[in-house]
Amino acid sequence: MHYLNRVVGIVALCVIPMVGCGDDPCEGVRCIDSNECTIGRCVGGACEFEPVEDGAQCNDDEECTAADVCTDGVCEGTPVEDGTACSADPNECTIEMCANGTCGSTPVEDGTACEDDDGNGCTVGECASGGCESIPVEDGTACEDDDGNECSAGQCASGACEVTLVANGTACGDDAGTCRDGSCEMVCTEQGIRDAIAVGGGPYTLDCDGAQTVVTRAEIIIDRNVILDGEGNLTVDGNDSHRLFNVQPGVAATVKALTLTRGYIHGGNGGAVSNGGALNLDHCTISGNTARNSSGLSRGHGGGIYNTGRLTLEDSAVLGNRAIPSCPTDCNICICTGGWGDGIANEGGTVTLINSLVDEVTSWAGGTLTQTFTGFAQDFESLDKTSPTALSDYGWLIWGQVVDANDDFKFGYGPYPAPNGGPAFSAVVSDEGGPDQGAQQLLVHNDYNCCDSPNQGHFNGTDRVTSLVYQEPFAQDNPISVNDVGKTLELSFDAKRGDINDPTGSSTAAAFIQTVDPNAGFAQTNFVSVDMTNLPTGIWDRYSVSLAIDAGLVDQHLDFGFSSTASNFEPSGVFYDNILVTLEAP
Repeated sequence: MHYLNRVVGIVALCVIPMVGCGDDPCEGVRCIDSNECTIGRCVGGACEFEPVEDGAQCNDDEECTAADVCTDGVCEGTPVEDGTACSADPNECTIEMCANGTCGSTPVEDGTACEDDDGNGCTVGECASGGCESIPVEDGTACEDDDGNECSAGQCASGACEVTLVANGTACGDDAGTCRDGSCEMVCTEQGIRDAIAVGGGPYTLDCDGAQTVVTRAEIIIDRNVILDGEGNLTVDGNDSHRLFNVQPGVAATVKALTLTRGYIHGGNGGAVSNGGALNLDHCTISGNTARNSSGLSRGHGGGIYNTGRLTLEDSAVLGNRAIPSCPTDCNICICTGGWGDGIANEGGTVTLINSLVDEVTSWAGGTLTQTFTGFAQDFESLDKTSPTALSDYGWLIWGQVVDANDDFKFGYGPYPAPNGGPAFSAVVSDEGGPDQGAQQLLVHNDYNCCDSPNQGHFNGTDRVTSLVYQEPFAQDNPISVNDVGKTLELSFDAKRGDINDPTGSSTAAAFIQTVDPNAGFAQTNFVSVDMTNLPTGIWDRYSVSLAIDAGLVDQHLDFGFSSTASNFEPSGVFYDNILVTLEAP
């Protein structure tokens, strides 16, 4: 015969017959339940439970009863006095008291202070109907803003902490600067930069009172989180003797509207900047810097910037820098070492370019590069009109083409960096603007140097030369992507007639947007333009041209700029200013 052992409140311990179970159906069976006021025994292989003796002590797990005893197999307690404190609810806006042997919650008096949980210093907690409510403090009460700027302060308004600016002239930067319009203004010197970094935080504005160049004595170490702003006036010059900035690992720094030039490192990396932290360069120009390798080493990387951290450039240019390798001379077959990345050398870091121009980025050891173009703007005011590289430093390029008198193609040349001044292509000029154009403008004209032979270009009197001065935001490293599809690129600008066809001639001029397909031999796929040939004399006006980006343009290149076509040295000049390019969805 088989017996199924049963217990109340637990699983049976043995089934007959089983290993360890004998003929006695209760052998090995323990009868246990969770009720301390009953006792179990096995009868015929099943557990039966009987009440213990009334009056036996027990615990009913109720904090509002006392003297708990067993009665008819049930643990019962005697209610404690009503109003005895208990702990059923952690709510600070209720009081927990016993009533008829049960713990219950009673709201405290409305208006009692409590701890609200919104983390807002502009509210206080008050109890209402048993709950804690956030009540705004008096408007104007000081609060802690979280921007880290000592030239701003928090004041409560309608229960929120709003940032307000402290009074201009208030001391800041450990008394090395004064607050102006919410920024800590430091003196426009090397020491002013060092003082701002030593304190950290910011933003710190370098008060240059117009364009100023600071020639530094030694490399500046950025070892604190800091925001530096040169307001477009400050050029930091390393005098070709040392690197300019070294951002340490773990540091987050933002450098705005500075020009960094003539930084130099020999046997190291990063002519202008070495970044091991998180560095954001905003509206900065990095040009004319050098990193040079030493014999036997693999360094000299990053003529402009050497990056092992996180580097972001917004509306900035890294152009005209040099990374120079080490090349032995006492050998039959010499192998050069080092000198990678004239613009940026990215060793294992991340580089993000937003509307920025870099003539070369070299990445290795897992380094990554991301580029984004959303727009372009230039008014030429910050360019040095005396510098031959003023335009090329900001990414302007040139290209030329020659056709014969029958418009049959003869040859093309370029792209090359755009010159500033002289008889070819382009120049930054002054005193041609109106109130909206400022002090400096761009002059675009034909290439009157074309083309080194009396039988070509302007020198034979019949060839026609087309000269382009342009920017290329979508190129090999950053072609048009699927994310750009459906957007429209618009080029808008101010223009005024120059000497084109003065007094007569057949020259033409245009502003254009062009796309070419690198997978089809750089064949032109779009050329949209607005004619600039017959502008009124002496009058500035606003013009625009646009191109819709469709799926067929993905992976293609895009240029925008200005063209000039002329023959036999006929005049062709047109002035341009306030160039704005946008790339937006409808």
